[in-house]
Amino acid sequence: MPRMRLELRLSLLYFALATLWIILSDALLAAVAVPEIVSAAQTYKGALFVFVTSLLLFVLLSREMGRRRKADRAAREGEMKFSYLFLNNPLPMWIYDLETLAFLDVNQAAIDQYGYSRAEFLSLKITDIRPPEDVPRLMENLAEARPALQRSGLWRHRLKNGQIIYVDIVSYEVRFDGCAAALVVAHNVTESIRARRDLQESSERLKAVFNASPVAIFVFDTEGRIRLSNPAAEQMYGWGAAELIGQRPPFVPPDKTTEFDALIRRALTDEIVTNFETERVRRDGELIQVSISTAAIHDADSAVYEVVAVVSDITERKRMEADLLEKEKLRLALNKEVELRNMRDRFMSMVSHEFRNPLSVIVSSGDMLERYYPRLSEESRSEHFANIRTYASRLTDMLDDILALLRAESIGPEFKPTPVDLAQLCENAVGEARLKAQNQWQIHFANLSGQTIIKADEKLLRHALNNLLSNAMKYSPPQSVVSVKLWQDDQRLHIQVADQGIGIPPENLKRLFEPFYRAENVGDIPGTGLGLAITKQAVELHNGQLEVESAVGLGSVFTIHLPASLTT
Repeated sequence: MPRMRLELRLSLLYFALATLWIILSDALLAAVAVPEIVSAAQTYKGALFVFVTSLLLFVLLSREMGRRRKADRAAREGEMKFSYLFLNNPLPMWIYDLETLAFLDVNQAAIDQYGYSRAEFLSLKITDIRPPEDVPRLMENLAEARPALQRSGLWRHRLKNGQIIYVDIVSYEVRFDGCAAALVVAHNVTESIRARRDLQESSERLKAVFNASPVAIFVFDTEGRIRLSNPAAEQMYGWGAAELIGQRPPFVPPDKTTEFDALIRRALTDEIVTNFETERVRRDGELIQVSISTAAIHDADSAVYEVVAVVSDITERKRMEADLLEKEKLRLALNKEVELRNMRDRFMSMVSHEFRNPLSVIVSSGDMLERYYPRLSEESRSEHFANIRTYASRLTDMLDDILALLRAESIGPEFKPTPVDLAQLCENAVGEARLKAQNQWQIHFANLSGQTIIKADEKLLRHALNNLLSNAMKYSPPQSVVSVKLWQDDQRLHIQVADQGIGIPPENLKRLFEPFYRAENVGDIPGTGLGLAITKQAVELHNGQLEVESAVGLGSVFTIHLPASLTT
């Protein structure tokens, strides 16, 4: 039996008490014989009944009205809270009619995200914001039995501009303006869906690259055990992936274990190793040459937890490099042989020309002195003796140059550095040149340097400077100027010899310092082609440089640059 409502019980209780009151009070009054007392008592009894009844009615009405006011206030507060949460929710929300599917209300987030105004929304149905191909599925979903709170899952929605987005839908059945409706919350998950899809596509691409890579790829844990390997690794070493997983690499030779562990440690410190060349052994025992590049793999907290290694088989390349190196050695030897043959030809040509003329003069003067000495005048005798001395000295200089070059080629150049006064050396060389010039050339010297004491091989520098001065006079017309200048800066010492001679053709400059090579425009001017080669060698032994600037018909400028570190 259902429980009796409170208001009915209170009414019955009041009725019983009131009836009992009337019966008892009438019975008491009937026992009183005085009519005046009875009449007055009846009046007070009625007034008391009315007062008590009014008081009870007031209490009951006050309680009921207070309850209703409280309920109304709670309802208004609930509506205000709902309205606030609905309108200001950062997620798109709307209410639609379950029968007509028309939008009944939308919040600002839905307006902002979907691009429709409120008026446009309220003129649409929920089918209008779906792609047409998704509407049948929506209608099937709506036709099914629905719980009050439903998580509808992932759906596609179409914005006003036609863009398709993915949303996660949660709906709740409500009463709205007297009709059955549903409150919908739509969470835009397009970016997460796209990110998940991109991640999957990226993973698939990496997997395809990993499997299709022509080079072996391994992933090691921090202990050097294999976590992953690709098909190229199996082809390279002969072990299948199932045999390698969880194992330290069996293809590392015993004598290379320490080297392998060092590579893993370097990768664990975030060092990227590229093209590290070493040896590995195949399953069949064949030793191969490999190039290894390693890098660390980080987890979400940026901690290194794996190492990736890319391995290329460079055995064939190394074999080809060795073959090319051998061929290059043969080519260099052949070039050297050709160079020596050319040098020999130039040497023979120089000997046949440069030695024959002085020897002819010496022989001729000797014959004249031997046959006609008594008949010759004192002046003629002196001239013949002078020719013999001059040309013998020239032959001696040429032989010295040849011997110096041959000695340098066979046992290396002799280099004995001692403290040398560079200014004094230049003055001495200029003085000797002036004696040889016999006033045919004007030889000037300018000393612009400060500290001139250097640690050098005096013999080599003197020979170099004498060669430059000799060439300057040889290839310059008489009475022209030959200038020598010495200066220094913070980094180098400089000796410059400039002439006003025939100059050097541009096409000859690149070969000017080759032994026995002479410029094309020297004509009948005697020379061996050794002086500049020896000069360059002497300068380079001092870690210096020899530079030349020249123009045909305008002369040449040779500059020796010596490092300032030679100063003592």
